Amino acid sequence: MAAREKKVLLITDDSAVLRDAVEALGEAGYSTLDAPTVGQAVELLSAGREGFEAVLADCALLAGARCSPADRELLKALEIPLLFLYSEGELEGSAAAECSAGYGFVPKDRARGVLIPALRTAARLFEARDRVSRLGGAARIAGWEYEPSADRIELSAGTT
Repeated sequence: MAAREKKVLLITDDSAVLRDAVEALGEAGYSTLDAPTVGQAVELLSAGREGFEAVLADCALLAGARCSPADRELLKALEIPLLFLYSEGELEGSAAAECSAGYGFVPKDRARGVLIPALRTAARLFEARDRVSRLGGAARIAGWEYEPSADRIELSAGTT
């Protein structure tokens, strides 16, 4: 039986960021599909969401008028690991709020070195969240508490 293709959707309109991410992902055995806008990405995901391991989105595209509120909410509601690419200063103000629903952040200028470990961590976090959600209640693991109804993870009181 053939191994399932590992595929990542890249959402960015920055050609240098796209090039670096495609190269790093390709070296790690991932294929990529890219979309220059969140709207186009939402269309691609709606057509074949189950085929993607993760989504890597440029945080700058979610802020302000570059992304409709509806597309922003659809992207954040996806049941797929979502990582954000950012530049210094982009994680302030409204951009920080828009990008807070993901499974991690990858600095654009260091994407080649940290993208693959961040992607693997996001996949593990997503899988853990999925398993706990299927249990139907809060879970406490190694001092961390996850409450599915609030979709939050926090360090439990009294833990050092």
